[in-house]
Amino acid sequence: MAPIYRPSRPFQFLYLSYIISCIGDRLWTFAIIFVLQHLGGMRLVGINQLIESISAMVLASYVGNWLDRKDRRNGTLTVLAVNNISVAISAALLAVCLSLDDSNRLAYSSCLALSIVFCALSKCASEGEKMAFTKDWIVVMAKVEGSNTLSSHNATMTTIDQLSSVIAPLLTGYILQYSGHRTACFVFVIWNLLSWLIERAFLVRVYNTVEELGIREKGSEAKKELHAESNSLKDSKNSGCFGTVCGLFRTYFHQTVFPAAFGLALLYMTVLGFDGLAISHGKAQGVPENILGVFRSAGSVLGILGAFSYQITEQRLGAKKTGFIGLILQQMFLWLCVLSVFLPGSPFDPIGYFNEWTFESWLAQFRSSLYILPQDDNIQASLNGTVLAVPPARSSWADFDITGDMASIFLFFCGITFARLGLWMADLSITQLMQESIPEEERNTVFGVQNALSQFFSVLKDVVVILLPDERTFGFLIIMSVFFVGMGFLNYCYYMTKSRRLTRISGHPLASIADSPPETDRTELVTLPLPTDALLAGA
Repeated sequence: MAPIYRPSRPFQFLYLSYIISCIGDRLWTFAIIFVLQHLGGMRLVGINQLIESISAMVLASYVGNWLDRKDRRNGTLTVLAVNNISVAISAALLAVCLSLDDSNRLAYSSCLALSIVFCALSKCASEGEKMAFTKDWIVVMAKVEGSNTLSSHNATMTTIDQLSSVIAPLLTGYILQYSGHRTACFVFVIWNLLSWLIERAFLVRVYNTVEELGIREKGSEAKKELHAESNSLKDSKNSGCFGTVCGLFRTYFHQTVFPAAFGLALLYMTVLGFDGLAISHGKAQGVPENILGVFRSAGSVLGILGAFSYQITEQRLGAKKTGFIGLILQQMFLWLCVLSVFLPGSPFDPIGYFNEWTFESWLAQFRSSLYILPQDDNIQASLNGTVLAVPPARSSWADFDITGDMASIFLFFCGITFARLGLWMADLSITQLMQESIPEEERNTVFGVQNALSQFFSVLKDVVVILLPDERTFGFLIIMSVFFVGMGFLNYCYYMTKSRRLTRISGHPLASIADSPPETDRTELVTLPLPTDALLAGA
C-alpha cells in the first residue's frame, strides 16, 4: 500500500490557506448565480459567465508572466488581495442593486455593470492565486522535503478543491434561504475581507518558514540558450502587446510536454460537465432537482476518488501511465453520453429544427437574450419565445424505467458522473508532468498561457451553444464534446510516443524524466536541465 505522508507544518498552513481560498471562491461562484438569477434571470447569468471567460482568456497569460517576474511573496499576496477585495466590491454593488427601485435605472445599470466587471477581475485574480498555490509553491516545498511527496500533495490540493464544491453550495443555500439576497451579499463582503487577512497571515508564515520560496532557480546554460529568444520577448519592456503575447505563447509551445498540456486544454471544449448547460439540459428533460443534486454530488465524490486513485497509481506506474489510464476511463464513460443521444426520450431532432429555422427568428431570439430585465412573475412568459419551456418534473427514483423516456437523460448523466474519475486522474498526471519539467522561472508563465487556452476553448464552446441553442440540437454538442476529448487523448498519445522515442537517445536530458520509475525522487527531477516543456490545468 502506498505510504501516507503526514504534512509538515508549512504544508499544513498552505492547506489551511487553500481551504479558505477554495471555500470563499466556491461560495461566491454559487451565490452570484442566484443573485443574478433573481435580478435578471438566466440571461444575466450567461452574460456574467461569458465576460468572466473572456477576461480569463485575455488576462491569464499576463497574470502568469507577471507572477514569474515578481518574488513569490509580493506576487501571491497581490493576487490574493485583488481577488478578495474585488469579490467584496462586487457583492456590495449587488446589494445596492437589490436596494434600488425602478426609478433609479441608471444607478441600477451602473452598479450591475461594475459588479460584473469586478466579478470578472476576481476570477482572473483567483486563477492566479490558485496557480501560485498548486503549480509553484507546492513544487518548491515538496522539493525541500526531499522525498517523493509531490503526487500526494497534488492529490490533497485537488481533494480540498473538490470538497469545497460539495460544502460551498450547502452553505450558500443556507445563507440565502435564511438571510435573503441583500443580507447575503453583505455576509460575503465581510467574509472576503476577513478571509483575506487570515489567508495573508498563513501565507506570510509559510513564506518566512520555507526559505527556498524566496529564491527562483535558474536553469543551466544549455537551457538558457534554448529559451533565450522567448525570455527576451517576455522580459522586454519596449516590445508591443503583440510581441509580448507571441513571446508568452512561444515559451508555452517550446515545452516538451506541450502535446499533453494542449490535449488537456481541449477538454474545455465540452458541454459534458456539471455546469449550467448540462443542468439546464437535464431540467429541460424534466429531471427533478433532487436527482440532479444526487448526480452532481456523486460527480464530486468520484472526483475525490480520482485524486486518491491517482496518488496510488502514480506511485506504482508513474505519472505518464496514470494519465493514460485516466484518459481511457474518461473516454469509455463519455461514449455513454453519445449513446444517450439515440435512446428513447432523446430530444435530438436536427432535421425538424433546421426545417423550422430562419435567420430572422434566430436573430430575434438572440437579441432578446441580451435584455436585462428585473425578475418578475411574467419573466417566464417573455422567455418562452427564446428557449424551450421546461416541462414539469416527470421522474423520480421510484418510477424510473430504464426502457422509458428517461433512459436517454439518465445515461447522459451517468456518463458525465463516472467520467470524473478518469478526468481527475488525467488532470493531476499532466499537471505533475508539467510541474516537474517546466523551468522554475517560466512555470507561472506557462501555466498562465495554459489557462488562457483553456478559457479560449470554453468561450468557443459558449459561442457554439449560442449558435445552436435548441434542445433538438444538443446532441450535436454532445458529439462535438466527445470529439474534442478524443483529440485531447490523441495529443497525449503523441506525447507518450515522443517521450519514449527520446529515451532511446543516449544522454538526452529528458530521458530520465520521460520514463522514470515511480520510486524516483520527483523533487530531484526539477533541477535537471530541460530544453523545453508545457503546461495545462484541469477541466
